[in-house]
Amino acid sequence: MYLAALLLSAWFSYRLKAYWEENRRVLTSRNVIRVLRKSFKQKGFSEEESESEVEQKIATCLSGHFDAVQSQAPLGGRAQARERIDLDLGPGKVGIEIKLARFLRKSNERNRLIGQVELYLNRKYRPENLIVLIVGPAPLHQDPALYELRDILLKKRVRYVYWPTLPALEEA
Repeated sequence: MYLAALLLSAWFSYRLKAYWEENRRVLTSRNVIRVLRKSFKQKGFSEEESESEVEQKIATCLSGHFDAVQSQAPLGGRAQARERIDLDLGPGKVGIEIKLARFLRKSNERNRLIGQVELYLNRKYRPENLIVLIVGPAPLHQDPALYELRDILLKKRVRYVYWPTLPALEEA
């Protein structure tokens, strides 16, 4: 009886672990954020990097974990050929828009981002599968303008992630 219970418990543990491993690679915004946090936990981004450099690093990282990672993916249709999202994963399953915090202090850039998010939601993504990734110095996260932007995006149920940059190294 105990042997049967032990075998059943071992089999159940094995199946649960297999299920967990299989679902870790399922393409959801939560899994994408988890992969990014794990991959960039130590290295991160520097303050000098451009948006395209950050995009390239993230695309390279995610390509190792998920299939069909496309940079500068069009939203669809000929008329919208110029309208693109920074990263599209599993065609249309998860979208990532990357912005640098230092530019979002300007109201026109914040308004542009809000307009982009509306466009993405109307044309291709569900709110829970759209990630807005803001990269910038940690103190800017507390900036009132960025705090208001975060609230607007969260009300739209869009996933908002602020990624602090590594401080610039000073040369002696």
